[in-house]
Amino acid sequence: MGDNEMASINSGQALRGEGSTPPYPGSVVLETTNQCNLRCRMCHVWGADVTRRRETGFIREDVWRKAIDEMSDWREPVNLALHGAGEALLHKDFLKILAYATSKENLSVGFLTNGSLLTKELSDAIMQTDIAWIGFSVDGAEEDKYRKYRNADLKKVESAIENVVSLRKNGRPRIFVNMVALPDIDVEKYVSRWVHMLDEVKVSTYRPPGHRDFLTREIERVPCSMLDEMLVIAWNGVGVLCCEDIWADVSLGRFPEWSLLDLWHSPPLEQARKLHRAGKYSGIPICARCDSWSNQFTSTEIREPENLKLVKCAAQTSYRRITKEQNLK
Repeated sequence: MGDNEMASINSGQALRGEGSTPPYPGSVVLETTNQCNLRCRMCHVWGADVTRRRETGFIREDVWRKAIDEMSDWREPVNLALHGAGEALLHKDFLKILAYATSKENLSVGFLTNGSLLTKELSDAIMQTDIAWIGFSVDGAEEDKYRKYRNADLKKVESAIENVVSLRKNGRPRIFVNMVALPDIDVEKYVSRWVHMLDEVKVSTYRPPGHRDFLTREIERVPCSMLDEMLVIAWNGVGVLCCEDIWADVSLGRFPEWSLLDLWHSPPLEQARKLHRAGKYSGIPICARCDSWSNQFTSTEIREPENLKLVKCAAQTSYRRITKEQNLK
């Protein structure tokens, strides 16, 4: 939780003004673990000089099974993300969780990974499931810069991504990469490396650890759409305010003592929505210093010579290849 990529699983619709809360969340983040095998310098959770304020652990089977079972009974489709503030593939039962979740018809399941643990055998097993999407966090296309920020092997990760691409059938799963736009990384080289191979290339705005702001200029504030779209469940079953609440500062209650829908309509979350609708953002400390709400405002650019479509918001720029026919529409 808290990585720029996590907000990208949202549908991007605005909080419903004076309307009622949607009966179901469109997206659920079910944190498999907040442990990580890397110590990326710019990470808000495991980065240098970050004071961690949350116990680490792995989601128990009784928690993930009950959560997936409840979601499978909902009358609406759900985008289920099996990651959190760590590396999902560290969970010893990750494949078991993924297989169970993808067996449910109304769940569109995927996860974010740094890719460093993705062996060919593990990739084969993942691709045997009905997984809908995989996102890879890969900072840049230069080995020295990658090692500088992640202290890991870029070529190994690139090979793992290429292998997953080779295993796809009928364009599934959707695969994207994301990098943090650190000042000395060549963004265009990164985009060129992946944009003609993958479904999407994302470049996220750099925020120093501890900062929750993307905007470089002031715009009129609006209610945050994430409160109406996403339910986040930490590895220990605690529901938290949103994916920016990386230290679980706002607890909604604990699953399975409370059902997922109870947490979705819980007093703390409903109060947060009420304050946002009333424009009283400072009533929630984490919201007072966060501008993720701005990401629902996007602009589009078409680069005709390269046949690329760019969708930009404060947090991120998305690059997708387009056909000439799409360009003309």
